[in-house]
Amino acid sequence: MAEIERVRKRREERVPEKAKREEEIALLARERAAADFQEMEKKEAEFLLGQSLIRSKIRLDEGRVKPIDILYMQLNDLDDVKAREPCEETFAGQTYRGLEALQNSIWSMMHDGTAKVVEFWEAVLRQLEVYKAMAFLKEIHGKLPNEDANIKPEQDRILAVLEKLQGQIEDDLIKIV
Repeated sequence: MAEIERVRKRREERVPEKAKREEEIALLARERAAADFQEMEKKEAEFLLGQSLIRSKIRLDEGRVKPIDILYMQLNDLDDVKAREPCEETFAGQTYRGLEALQNSIWSMMHDGTAKVVEFWEAVLRQLEVYKAMAFLKEIHGKLPNEDANIKPEQDRILAVLEKLQGQIEDDLIKIV
């Protein structure tokens, strides 16, 4: 009888130990799964970046250049004098929606971590805001009748302020690059 009690007591002592071991094994499995998941996310981000660069090169080769391709090219060719100049030729002539799409591309690139030189892209975003405002004004002005001469002085004043901001942003961009 004493031996049965001793075996029963020993079995009761092992239950918490067994539960603790199972808990530790489950914790290790979760940690391994989390590490595997992070590694897979990193590989996916690298793959997507590589694919976007390949698409960019293909568009450049085929003459179907998008503004984001020009910015990539400028960032990667920092030794080139043209790359140090502001991105005026990239933004000029773009529609408001086109500039908005470019801004979204840059934001997504910055938020998913594929942007290597964040200061460059922040400066580009500041300059992009000016060009978006100018494109918006041009689109609105194109919709208004030409007879309204009261709008012209106000528009000139706004454009002067925007051009001043653009100059400041271009100076910031040149300092960064």
